[in-house]
Amino acid sequence: MMSTPLHTVVMLTLDDVLELPTVRRARPRVVAEALPSSTPRTVRWVHTSEIFEIGPLLRGGELLLTTGLGLVGASPEQLRHYVDSLIDGGAVGLCLELGRPFESAPAALVARARERGLAVIEFGAVVPFVAITEAVHELLLSEELRSARLVDGLADRLLRLLQDGASLEELVVGIEESLSCPVRVRETSGSLVAAGPLGRSLGSRDGVTWSVVDVLVGAQVWGGLEVADASTTVIPALTRAAQILAVSRWRPDAASTVRASARRALAHELTDPNAAASPDNSGLLRAAADLGLRFDGADPVRLLGLSVVGVRVGQIGPRIEAAVRRIFDATIALDVDGQVVLLLSGRAVGRPPAAIQRALAAAVDVISASGGQVRAAVLGEPLPGVDSAVGAMADIRDGLRMAPAWTVGLRSPTSSTADGVAPPALRVRELALGRLLLARSATADVDDFVERTLGPVLQHDARRRGALLPTLEAYLDAAGNKRSAAAALGIQRQTLYARLARLDELLGADLSEPRTRTSLHVAVLAWRLRTGAAGFRALPDARVASREG
Repeated sequence: MMSTPLHTVVMLTLDDVLELPTVRRARPRVVAEALPSSTPRTVRWVHTSEIFEIGPLLRGGELLLTTGLGLVGASPEQLRHYVDSLIDGGAVGLCLELGRPFESAPAALVARARERGLAVIEFGAVVPFVAITEAVHELLLSEELRSARLVDGLADRLLRLLQDGASLEELVVGIEESLSCPVRVRETSGSLVAAGPLGRSLGSRDGVTWSVVDVLVGAQVWGGLEVADASTTVIPALTRAAQILAVSRWRPDAASTVRASARRALAHELTDPNAAASPDNSGLLRAAADLGLRFDGADPVRLLGLSVVGVRVGQIGPRIEAAVRRIFDATIALDVDGQVVLLLSGRAVGRPPAAIQRALAAAVDVISASGGQVRAAVLGEPLPGVDSAVGAMADIRDGLRMAPAWTVGLRSPTSSTADGVAPPALRVRELALGRLLLARSATADVDDFVERTLGPVLQHDARRRGALLPTLEAYLDAAGNKRSAAAALGIQRQTLYARLARLDELLGADLSEPRTRTSLHVAVLAWRLRTGAAGFRALPDARVASREG
């Protein structure tokens, strides 16, 4: 029995490239090979260049195609330097098209390539370089795509089995069925602890090559995941499978450990600029799939952010998910900047605001029972697809930073909207004014606007520890309804009337005039956003809003 270590990338050797039909039409002839002692190198990419100083521009793993125009007139020393620069840049090999300007590869170049171990291939027939490049790149990408799909499918299956309490044997059978090749697991002692039907049938049969990837439990090698005659396409999937097997051996609560790791991965993909830069969103899709969420367009996805204090989000995330999952088909609770961001998916997303209210109420119940408090909530719009997920998360994060200072906050049950139901959270689109007021380019103008509009009131409250600004804010939030404003402040209407009269005097304005109220409302909001001050009153209980909305 033979055993070989596993690599975690799709590999394409120079021999694989030379066997492609498109490359064979160029009549390739190897005139310099890698040194016998050299480790076989993998072709990562194919690049075309006629530049003499191409070496420093390489990233490693390139097969370089050239007609040699950049080498015309080069001295033997310069040709040796050219080879050295390709080796230093990590090039795998050099393909030289003969006929123009060279009838054969220069002797000094070939000699130096043999000394340094750089493969040199002469092309005896003209084949467009673009055709060769496309053929190789298509092969690389197709292998990577097949491998990525296999990884996703296998990980999804194993995580579901793990969450259902599957045994090690059942997990191994799942791996074998997904990969369609014999699989087994051995402890470091050599004892066989689990195997699929195909793996058991092979036994210790000679002539079978078993590839092995370590299963690490903590920092220790617990055992090895073995697969017979593995192709490069399945190797990355085996690495992921070994990680999941490790979790299954590590703790009794393996399922929760897997989900916690998957939550962290998803939060990273949605918030890290480098992770978000992936053109195909493969990392984001994989992290979401590990948690049972698919951005496939079948069910809409919506983000709901909660600004919380007094509780560690990571400790209550699973309980929030369990509570909200009764309302939405898929629910993921992420810790983002110490705040809760819920990813909600399912048919209920398309029927707001009632479902959103119930979900928020359920989350508030869990947070309150854990000793925490919800200071504000921000609701995103339904996502049209995965491409908009990163931008939507950025909107939610901005909203959570602004929402505690926003004068409206969680609206009271008495407020109304066009659809007749009061949403419990600020919607992202409602925060556009806040972004405008916080823009760096508007700093001086906004500060001047606040000073001109609210200056006398701010000075009054600072000198006398007064409550005119909170009174003004409550009155503006109530759209000029004095009864509602007094109730929100918890004061008698006569007291409110006296304060409003004082505000009229200080501001020199008529508070009953709509345009005046609009200007003042914006000024109060700008002041709170600029200073980070909280609103004039505690936010209403979302549970009440959900029951009476």
